[in-house]
Amino acid sequence: MYGKPCGKGIYIKADSTCYKGDFYNGMKDGKGICTYSNGSYYEGDWKNGIQNGKGIYSSSDGSTYDGNFVNGKFQGYGIYLLKNGNRYEGEWSDGNVDGKGTMYYANGDIYEGDWRKGELTGKGILTLKNKEVYEGDFLNGIKEGEGKYRFKNGDCYVGSWKKGQPNGWGITLIVFL
Repeated sequence: MYGKPCGKGIYIKADSTCYKGDFYNGMKDGKGICTYSNGSYYEGDWKNGIQNGKGIYSSSDGSTYDGNFVNGKFQGYGIYLLKNGNRYEGEWSDGNVDGKGTMYYANGDIYEGDWRKGELTGKGILTLKNKEVYEGDFLNGIKEGEGKYRFKNGDCYVGSWKKGQPNGWGITLIVFL
């Protein structure tokens, strides 16, 4: 460790990236804040020079992530606020939305359910801002498989879906007032 930074310090690279925090054996290790040359920053835990543990990342485009990191990638539970106003709360794997989670869309729609590699895939509930609700299977962001769609007037379709449309067997229930 002789000649390598240990303890607290500040390191500024030629491109103006600046790290302020803990060092061990010449690497970012412990708590620290890194402001990158593109305007983004990370504040949180570091291990062996990489983001590991709890932290907050703010992108230069205005999006922010508050959650867990493993080897520099979003991992475990986190909350991601996108610059377009969407908000995701849930599980991540290897930097991707993956597992159980809820997306609150800026337009008022809400999806709660399964995600795989950033796509709505598996079981989920999509509630539209107009109060119509689809509950069922998704594949790559599209209604696919079995599901139930409740219209705002109370009518309901229960059946199979393909490429986002009712397809195959199904029953439509109509509400008479």
